[in-house]
This record gives sequence, structure tokens and C-alpha cells, in this order.
Amino acid sequence: MLSYQQVVRDLTVMMKSATDSETEAHIFTTMFDLYALPSDFPGYKATSTASGCVRVAAIEDAFAQAIDSRRFLPYIQLHEFEALVLCGLPELAQSYPNATRELTALQAELQRVYGEDMEAVDGGLETAPSKRISKAMVGKYKYDKVKAGTEITARLGIEKLANRCRHFGDWLRKIEALCLASRGSRSANYDK
Repeated sequence: MLSYQQVVRDLTVMMKSATDSETEAHIFTTMFDLYALPSDFPGYKATSTASGCVRVAAIEDAFAQAIDSRRFLPYIQLHEFEALVLCGLPELAQSYPNATRELTALQAELQRVYGEDMEAVDGGLETAPSKRISKAMVGKYKYDKVKAGTEITARLGIEKLANRCRHFGDWLRKIEALCLASRGSRSANYDK
């Protein structure tokens, strides 16, 4: 994603192509990382000094207001997707056995500083979740963000991730509530 305008264009096309009817309802959502989010996003500049959770909530609110559709639920991952992977460092060590000691040390450090809230791990240039994981593997492996992220989050499962990552869990509960509310006499199709 290069700009907010690109997001608006893509969402507009998707939302126009999926029309609700008596038997079908569509809900649209996003999953964008706060880390490296384009600065033209609604609420981005105004919240630049806010804490992570407050900032994400404000950007999501501004994004929802800008899109202005009951079918749209924005989600911004605090700080990046790899925060979810941090919940599964033991599982990650299974995929990268030569880095077990380093990943175990990373897990201990993060739990000492952040407790169980891996979403709170900051998004600095050198301290973002993916940077921490990559650093733990330096000299052992090259961390494959896409492959490992998919595998580790799948192994953990959605329920465990929702329980360990409050903002992520809140998003899933909102999606579920929207799905239930839209069912009524309709069957729901859920597009992402």
C-alpha cells in the first residue's frame, strides 16, 4: 500500500462489486500494520504523539468515518502483524531449531517488559516485532516473514491469538457481532 487514496480506490471497487440483497450481506474489513502506515491516512498526523493503543483506535475511527459505510470495519494492527507471531515464539523455534536459544531469550525479555501483551511491543525502526525476530535469528536463519507468520499464527489458532492480543481479539468480536447482526433473514458472505 502506497497511499490512503489507493486504499479508498480498492475499497470502493470491492464494495460496489458486492451488493447486499435480501439473502446476502457483505462486510468489509482491513488488516493494515500501524508500522509504516502511509501518513495520508485519516487521523495519522493528528495522533502522531499518542500512545499505540490510543493512536490505533483514533486512526480506525477516522478511517471508518471517512469510508462511511455500515458494511465497513477498519482494523489497524498494533504495531505490525509480527506482534501476533511474538505470541508463538516457542512454535517459531520449532520451525527454526538452531535459533531456539535466541528465541527463548527474546520471549523472556518481552514477557519481562510487556507481560503477555505482545501487541504492546513498540514499532520503532529497530525494535518493531519483525526486527526483534530477525535479530534473534541473525547468523542462524533469514526470517521469512510471510511463510513463518502464516505458519505460526495457524499453529496458535485464532482463539489463542484473540486471547493474547486484546486489540486483535476485539476486532474479531466486532466482526462476529456484525455477522450475527446481518444474518436475520439473510445468509452472510464475508469479503476481506
